[in-house]
Amino acid sequence: MKNGFCLVENIDNIGVDELTFKTILEGKRMRNSKDFHAEIERKLELPDYYGKNWHALGEIINDLSWLDFNDFVFLIRDYDLVLSEEAAEQKSEFLCIFENAMAEWENVPNYEGEDEYREVSSFLVIAEKNSQLKRDLEALELDDRMITK
Repeated sequence: MKNGFCLVENIDNIGVDELTFKTILEGKRMRNSKDFHAEIERKLELPDYYGKNWHALGEIINDLSWLDFNDFVFLIRDYDLVLSEEAAEQKSEFLCIFENAMAEWENVPNYEGEDEYREVSSFLVIAEKNSQLKRDLEALELDDRMITK
């Protein structure tokens, strides 16, 4: 499975196997940075040391060892509401962090010894087709990460 962003008709119809972590991130619960990090922390069962900022998210999303899954699928309901109360740069930060995680997870080992504790993994972000996601990725020149179905 290729790592990337995907648009589907209905995220509720996405099934995964027992080795894949799947969570639904609710855009209506992520309208500002504080709520965004709270939703991420809750849905990913993040450790107490999570710093609730972009740098911390970038670090922790490349770990996820406490989840004990081989692959990861993030479904975003109401993508257009994500960080809608923030400057556009905040949503760009989020998308860039997840795109970087896709590269990290598909290129293990990224540094010597990493393959001893982490394997290549699928990392998908899926939103519904009627969302702004494709246009946001195009604006950031991340649209090469789009997976078409």
